[in-house]
Amino acid sequence: MRVTGGRYRGRRLEVPPPPVRPTTDRMREALFNVLAARGAVMEGAHFLDLFSGSGSMAVEAASRGAATVTLVERDPRKRGCLRRNTGFVSAAVRIHIAPCERFLARARPAAGHGWDLAFVDPPFAYRHKPELLAALRDCPLLRDRALVLVHLPAQEALPEAPGFAALERRSYGGSAVCLFERVVRVPLTRRQAAE
Repeated sequence: MRVTGGRYRGRRLEVPPPPVRPTTDRMREALFNVLAARGAVMEGAHFLDLFSGSGSMAVEAASRGAATVTLVERDPRKRGCLRRNTGFVSAAVRIHIAPCERFLARARPAAGHGWDLAFVDPPFAYRHKPELLAALRDCPLLRDRALVLVHLPAQEALPEAPGFAALERRSYGGSAVCLFERVVRVPLTRRQAAE
């Protein structure tokens, strides 16, 4: 497994021990091309990688210019691999060992920025994508108009995602990736907030 583009292109990445389903080099390259075609600016962006596994998507974002990458993985056995795979990047790296749902529920604004892009790659057996997307939508660190990529089995229907606009779906062999955009949040008036 290698970085497919940017300043670290060709750099080898470690694959953690099973169970893991790393995003293939070809798929990562295709996904970053989709983001670029959508006008996503990677230079200086803040990138969130949920269900990080090897952290390859976060490393790819850092290689292409992301200012910060936040990796969230529940399995503590993968911490060493995540540290080694991100140890050479110049972006600010934050690794959190916690269930993604708990991480999103507790995340609070810090350092004056929110995430511009997010990659969500749960195990294929994971059945709580609508709830996870709702938690991501409600997280104060996800910016309005943030782009969110969700990796799922090819035969699975588009997950329910109120608060997001579905932009496109791409198939890659036995898997698919859905691209969503965070809908702009309209602030409540004082009257609405009081009701």
